[in-house]
Amino acid sequence: MITRVKLVNFTSHKETEIVFPEGLTVFLGRNGSGKSSIIDAITYALYGKHTRGSNPNVVRRGSSGERMVELEFDYRGGRYYIKRSFDQRGNLQSAVLRRDDRLLVAGERKKEKAVSKAVQDLLGLGYDRMKTAVVIQQGELDRIISADPKELKELFDDLMGLTKTEKAYQNMLEVLKDFERRIIDETGRSPKEADKVSEELKKLEEEIRSAEGEAATLRKELNKLKREMERARARLDELRQARKLREDVKRELLDLRDLLAEKVRELQGILDKGSECLKIIKLKDEVERRLKRIEELDANIQKLRETISSLEAKKGEAEKQLNEIERELAGVEVGKLEAKTLEELERDARHKAERLKDDAIELGRDLALLKGQENLLREQVDQDLEEVVGTVSEAYNSALAGHLIAQARKMDRILKELEKMGSDLKSLNKDLEDAVKEKDQVSKLDGKDVSYLHEEIKHALEELEKIGGEKGVERAKAVFGDAKQRLDLLDRVIREEAEPEESLIKDLGDLLGGEGEELISKLRQQIGELRESRFDPKELEGLEAREKELIGSISDREARMEELEKRLEEDKKKAEELQRVEGVLIKAKEFYDLINQIRDELYYRDGPVLKSLRTWILGRVSDHARKYLDCLDVRIDDVKIEERGRRIMFKCFVRGREVEKDMLSGGERVALALAIRLAIGDVLGAQRLGFFILDEPTVHLDSENRRRLLEVFTSLSRAVRQVIVITHDEEVFEAADAKIIKFERGYGLNSPTIIHELT
Repeated sequence: MITRVKLVNFTSHKETEIVFPEGLTVFLGRNGSGKSSIIDAITYALYGKHTRGSNPNVVRRGSSGERMVELEFDYRGGRYYIKRSFDQRGNLQSAVLRRDDRLLVAGERKKEKAVSKAVQDLLGLGYDRMKTAVVIQQGELDRIISADPKELKELFDDLMGLTKTEKAYQNMLEVLKDFERRIIDETGRSPKEADKVSEELKKLEEEIRSAEGEAATLRKELNKLKREMERARARLDELRQARKLREDVKRELLDLRDLLAEKVRELQGILDKGSECLKIIKLKDEVERRLKRIEELDANIQKLRETISSLEAKKGEAEKQLNEIERELAGVEVGKLEAKTLEELERDARHKAERLKDDAIELGRDLALLKGQENLLREQVDQDLEEVVGTVSEAYNSALAGHLIAQARKMDRILKELEKMGSDLKSLNKDLEDAVKEKDQVSKLDGKDVSYLHEEIKHALEELEKIGGEKGVERAKAVFGDAKQRLDLLDRVIREEAEPEESLIKDLGDLLGGEGEELISKLRQQIGELRESRFDPKELEGLEAREKELIGSISDREARMEELEKRLEEDKKKAEELQRVEGVLIKAKEFYDLINQIRDELYYRDGPVLKSLRTWILGRVSDHARKYLDCLDVRIDDVKIEERGRRIMFKCFVRGREVEKDMLSGGERVALALAIRLAIGDVLGAQRLGFFILDEPTVHLDSENRRRLLEVFTSLSRAVRQVIVITHDEEVFEAADAKIIKFERGYGLNSPTIIHELT
């Protein structure tokens, strides 16, 4: 509500100060007496704008000294003060905005708009929107019904406060983008690509199955070629053996001698190695006990290090969170914020909405029964509506306070966690030091590392097992003397180039075992084969050529197999990663789609929730416009305001039939526009700001409708804290229950405007 305005050298006013009461205030006076200058002073103070064209036009002609406009108004429990000063050319020199004597904004020189921006943010309306909602200037009354439908929708959205929901809508988009960036950082893919990743994974799995089938086919071909190679080489060995048979027979005795000599050396080695192994094996039990303890200590050390690393990481993250919370809380006066939970806000809003519905039903019932309580119930319904709308704005401040309190609690919890983490880290580091020290003690035995001794024992057991254990050592000791004696006999036979006796060869076969028997048997066979062998050079040549072909084919397929297996391994790893990414993206997409749905349905201007709210508000405006039309003596008996897509359309009805606005008379258009403007201000603008201003609203109305208009304004002043009417129609308003301020033109070029206040 406007409480005071002061004009110094502004338009025709040398120095004028008006104190505004609640209720109806009427400015009376002839054209040019300075009535409309008061509106320009109010809008100039608020936004630095006026209807006087260029800035020099607001300067009082011939003025000197101070030039300024002051405005005081009450809004949402605060008393606001604005002052704008300007020079002799109308250029702004300074501007300040205060609340309850506390400076909020100062400045606004040149292109700066600090004060105007602060006022626009405070009231939620810019200059043009305020003129449409609560300031109806002379000659612009019927502009509302000829306005562009798209601009009308933007007007209603601004008046309903949907610009804040648009900001929330955009903020949620930034949240979604940030979430999408985080998912991209984690997976390299957007949640929107979940289906694409699933298709890629499916395609990759099909490629893997195809490659596995190809690998199986190659494996079969390779096995077939290798079997053929084995058969070819077996035959080649026979042919090559026949070719070398004579040379080989000459060397067989030498080989047999070498084999026996090797056997003797082997027996000597068994005896030496057995003794050494038996000595080492005696340490087996003690080494195994120590290794087991080392394994336990290693597991404990690894676990302690992992725990310490994890705890240090958590500690670092907690310290990072603590710094972020401290920065966030720095400078915030938490105690001044009043926090309500979402449940409290929901319960409060639901209670007020139910009371609004009940009062509205009671109003409809009284209207139907003509009980005479309609005005009281209308006031109650309007008050209920204001409380419901107020609850919505309260949610924002409550959410901020709740967030800051939650951050403070979180900061306390983090400090306690950091203290506990420090204690835990000290204890864990002590346990780690003790475990490492114990491990160093048990790792040495007789000056050697137990792991090295374990390998020696293992190797000794393996070696002892190879020679048949302790019994093998005993057997070697018994055979060694006999083998040495037979080696001397074989050397003599070789030196003398004598034919060995059958008994010597046979006995050597028993001594050498399987390998010696094979050699002796082979020697006997070779001697027999020398007489019976049949050698075919062409067969050998053909098989050698085939062998080369098989080697090439096998090598080619093995290379292909190796490449295929490598590709399979890479594809399987890629499939595993895609499976992980798919899992993350599926969950992320579900969350992304849910938040996007909430964003579209709750915060989008044309979403179902806000569209439903807009439809309800338009219905309320239509009802109020119809009420004001009923007070005027015109043919129009109904008006409807409807939303169509991105447009707001007006419909008017005469005797139940829709009539185009162009078919209305001038007076009817003014009456329709006045009813709509009053309804908009009544439901949206004036109820929110607490005042309504009309400049020459009686123009184009006949005398009867002018008289009725007084009743309308009187009723409006009861619904709105403050109604200001500017008119030259004295006969209509002189008897009004209002504060009457008469303006008279002064005499002389620079004479002051004279004002009489009548109560």
